[in-house]
Order: sequence, then structure tokens, then C-alpha cells
Amino acid sequence: MIAEVAILVTLALLSLPRPVALASFSLASLSGIVGCEVVCMEWVSPFLSSAVLGFFISILSFVLGLDPASSFLLDALASAAIALAFAKKFLEGGLEGVAEWAAVLLILASVGLAYASPEAATQAMLSLGGSLWVVDPQAALLLTLTTAFIMLVSSAYKPQLAAAMFDHEYLMIMSKRPLFWVWMLFFFVVLGTSYASFAVGLLSAQVLLVLPAALSLKARLKEVEVGAEATYALALAVILAGLWASYSWGLPEVGLAGAILILLIVSLDLLERIGKVRLLIEGLRRGSSPKGDEQQEAEG
Repeated sequence: MIAEVAILVTLALLSLPRPVALASFSLASLSGIVGCEVVCMEWVSPFLSSAVLGFFISILSFVLGLDPASSFLLDALASAAIALAFAKKFLEGGLEGVAEWAAVLLILASVGLAYASPEAATQAMLSLGGSLWVVDPQAALLLTLTTAFIMLVSSAYKPQLAAAMFDHEYLMIMSKRPLFWVWMLFFFVVLGTSYASFAVGLLSAQVLLVLPAALSLKARLKEVEVGAEATYALALAVILAGLWASYSWGLPEVGLAGAILILLIVSLDLLERIGKVRLLIEGLRRGSSPKGDEQQEAEG
């Protein structure tokens, strides 16, 4: 069922302009890979610093007059360096600390660049929110190629990357290059998140990468293949709904998509709580009935 839905929503992309379709496909695919890693491992600080990196690269590229290809090269080099720092600290046990410092430094650098000129400040505001409708065609193509590369390599080296994510102690024993696999894992997270932030905007990337994965986890789709496929289908369906509403009524597509995802997450949480209360009430009823029978027997 999930596979059929994924195929249908993918075919629906053919009705969109090419840059919008490529960006939507890339975000949905990255949500199924990068988003699931961030949510499952609770890598909040590394994800935030990666998204801010893309925001910083966007402002820096505007100030220096770089084209999307040069910006991508700069982003890839920065992502490789940051991923190496994350990988070392992950193995040592201090990931959150270095990720928080990276996020703070990138935020300060972004604010400093935004004050360089009024035009840079305007670009910062545009890069902060972003929109799928105005994504640069070359940036959308590069984002799609990046996503395809991450998907292919992740599929080819799934056991090593899974061990790096869930059981790095086992990886250190069985592999001669544990740091390399952990670095590759973080490189995919940082590069995918940062260039998505560069291409579609900081807030748009954060919403569309994390919330679909959080919803899949809330729906208890914990198997890697099923969870990634369901997250992709869900993310793309919500993105398409947001784009349709934006085209029809002028609503912000990412804001609407985020609102839908949050409502679904809250609804699932509410249903889960209601189910727990019902089970508790039924358990209390079953537990009280034998006592009542014993009392009646004693009185008789």
C-alpha cells in the first residue's frame, strides 16, 4: 500500500514546473533518509548547525556573487570538515557540545554577513523563509543530484552506515576504518540538510526534513525500509497539498505543509493517550471484579 502511494505522489510531480518538482522530490527523499536519522538519533544540534550552514552559505554566496555550482562546492567542503568534527566527537561522546558551538558560530557569522549591506540583509530574510515556487533551477538540479548520490551510497553501504548510527562500538571492533563510516554518515546529514537549506530556505528545509520523519516514528513505522518509504510518501503528499493550496488560494505552501504535519502528530499522540486511558480503565474494571466476587462469597 505504501509503495503504491509513493508511486502515485511521484507521478503527480509531473504536473509541476521542473525546479519545483525536483526540489519537492529531493526534500521528500532526504526526509526519508536524513530526517529519519536525525529523529531516531535525536541529533537536534547537528541538524540545526547543518541547516544554519546552508543559510550562511546562501548569504555568503550572495555577498561574493557565487553561482549555485560554486556555492555547492563551498558547501560540500564545509560539510566535509564539519562532519569530520562531528564524527570524532560522536565516537568520543561529546557530539552535542561541538554541534551547539558550531550552530552558535554559524549564526553569529550569518548575522554579521547580513549587516554587510541592505541587500545582504534582504537576501538573509529571503533565505530564512524560502519557497518552493522560487527555487533556483540550477540549485534544484544540484539538490536532486546530491539526494540521488546520498540514496545510492546509503543503499550500497547500508550495513556499515546502520552500524555507525546504531552500534558504533560494534563498528569499532569489526571495521578497520570506523571513523570513515561515521564521517560518511554525518557528511550525508550535514550536506543534505545544508544544501536543502541553501536551495529552499532555512525554515522550509527544517520543516520538510524533520516533521515527516517525526510523524512516521510516531506512527510506529520503525523498520528502516518501511519507515523511509512511508516518510517519503507522506512528505511528498503533504508538499503537494501545500503547493496546491498555495497555487489556489495564495497560502504559504511550507507553512501549510508544516501545519498539516503538526496536526497529524498531535492527533496521533492524542489517540495514543486515549488508548492508554481506555486500557487503564478496562484493567481497573477487570481487577475490581474478582475482589467483588470474593466479597460476595465471604458474605455468603
